Amino acid sequence: MAFMRFVQVIFFLMVSAYQTTANATNSTGAETMKKIHDSSPKDIGSPEAEVFLRSAVISVRDFIREHHRCPRQWADLDFAYAHGSYHVTDPDIRPRPQDGTSWRPRKSNYIYLMETDDDGKSCRLVAVNNEGRGELYIQPDMDYPAPVK
Repeated sequence: MAFMRFVQVIFFLMVSAYQTTANATNSTGAETMKKIHDSSPKDIGSPEAEVFLRSAVISVRDFIREHHRCPRQWADLDFAYAHGSYHVTDPDIRPRPQDGTSWRPRKSNYIYLMETDDDGKSCRLVAVNNEGRGELYIQPDMDYPAPVK
């Protein structure tokens, strides 16, 4: 199961990288991504936050389907991530229980927050830059991250 999840994440990252660099104007996904970039280009320092949030929300959706509530901390998810290449055995590619709701994956430029309501019915993931300002967020019902206002 974990291996299949790993393969899914790698495939998703490859497809995301292709879609980000391809000049695909017919895709509504590409148009949405373009709107995000056009609406606040100075707020998005790199595609890292977009790739991370889109990958993480898949794990959140899986968790919700299985547990019928949102996760409370990063370690609840079956999720691995690092900015750049990594091996499955590298440290800091999986959240630990002590990371709680705030996690900075290996070599990441962002800290990622998991905000879950007390009742566990809603949650959102937020990419926070080094200045402590939220840049992008995503919720389980969203396909693409949106700028934090």
